[in-house]
Amino acid sequence: MPNITSYEQFRPGFKFGDLLQWGGVSLLSKAIKLKTEDDRPDYEKQHWINVNHSSLLIRFPLYEGPEDRVWTTEAVGSGTTLHLLSIDLQNYSGKLWWYPLKDEVGTDDYRKEIGIRAFKYIGIPYAYDQLMEQLVEKPIVDTKRLFCSEYCQLCYRGEQEIGKRALNPNQMPTLGIFKEPILIYDSM
Repeated sequence: MPNITSYEQFRPGFKFGDLLQWGGVSLLSKAIKLKTEDDRPDYEKQHWINVNHSSLLIRFPLYEGPEDRVWTTEAVGSGTTLHLLSIDLQNYSGKLWWYPLKDEVGTDDYRKEIGIRAFKYIGIPYAYDQLMEQLVEKPIVDTKRLFCSEYCQLCYRGEQEIGKRALNPNQMPTLGIFKEPILIYDSM
């Protein structure tokens, strides 16, 4: 049975634009982690954090209702989409880490910029063609098709990233804008 104690404990602190890092156990998840594990920063290596997927945490305080809804937006097979985090976790096998933005970085203005960019890219198709490219080299960021961490990279850094090398999920902490991660879900 999944352990959601940490999820429930830390949920009140979740803020719009924080990073979610997913470590799945499927064959594809394991392959991505194997390919990218050397790209992890030292902290992640020392704490056995190895991920295969990145998404953004989304909060809508005015519209959460009594359920206090928490959302995520991410680039997945169906494209860049927004959905309830609790629905994603219902059948998820793996671990989920919450990477809060550092206090000095996570200003209201910066979170607003993240949101503007995040919603601008909703509906962009998934970058299936870049999956094979990643086996040989890091793909270049563009906005025609996106994979998970490329989408997050654009949301955090803006269009200045277009034409640069795309980050894989294990490289997201290298942006240097996050506090230490917190394990908030573990299905093991």
